Amino acid sequence: YIRTPYFDIIDDWVDMSVGWPTDLSFLSDSVKDLGAFMGVDYMVALQSAIGVTGHKQDLIINLCHHYNADAFLFGAMGRDYIDEDELKDAGIEPIFQDFKCIEYPQQWGGPFIPGLSIIDALFNVGPGKTLVLIKGGYKLPEKYLKGEGK
Repeated sequence: YIRTPYFDIIDDWVDMSVGWPTDLSFLSDSVKDLGAFMGVDYMVALQSAIGVTGHKQDLIINLCHHYNADAFLFGAMGRDYIDEDELKDAGIEPIFQDFKCIEYPQQWGGPFIPGLSIIDALFNVGPGKTLVLIKGGYKLPEKYLKGEGK
């Protein structure tokens, strides 16, 4: 990635992450650091630290109730392992991500390769444009885009 437009900025950030531990703190720290780097403010919590229990769908419902959430964003395959009606009966709107990778310039200039790591987009278009690409790649119900959700 040395020839990419944002190499100096992104390489410094990636260098910061090299020494992170390999336990769960790495995951939560890396998500928090990536969010801060891109200017996104959100909370990361370990289930073990908040005391919410349950299995499968019950765990999702319990987590949503713990945080007073009225929606849960699933991956694209979420429909395969949950009962949408049961979530809705619990007051939780299931939302399914169907991310479509938006084309952006990549360093090698060949055909666009979708589905690469966020690191590829960061090096090639920088943090601001990467955030725009992510937000443009999937649709959420309007009330959650405007911050009207719980």
